[in-house]
Amino acid sequence: MRFCSRWVVRGQWHEVCLYEDFFLYRTRPADSTAPAEEHRVENGDIADIGVDREGPLWGITLTVTSGESRTVPCPATIAAPLLLRWHTRD
Repeated sequence: MRFCSRWVVRGQWHEVCLYEDFFLYRTRPADSTAPAEEHRVENGDIADIGVDREGPLWGITLTVTSGESRTVPCPATIAAPLLLRWHTRD
């Protein structure tokens, strides 16, 4: 399984990649050339990936087994295939 996509929302560049063993999220200001802030989570540490569906801009929420979660804005055209890949990964 592999899924990667990049987008810009509200002046922030985002990248989400779903690999066989881990989920990778990277972000930085869109006008910056600095290295992106990176968050890598092993698939076994992911409790859930969900969405808030409101119009063309959804919120992807990644919840880890410790209970921490993070929500990022994501176009629906990217969020839908990401969720499909996650829920059909086995």
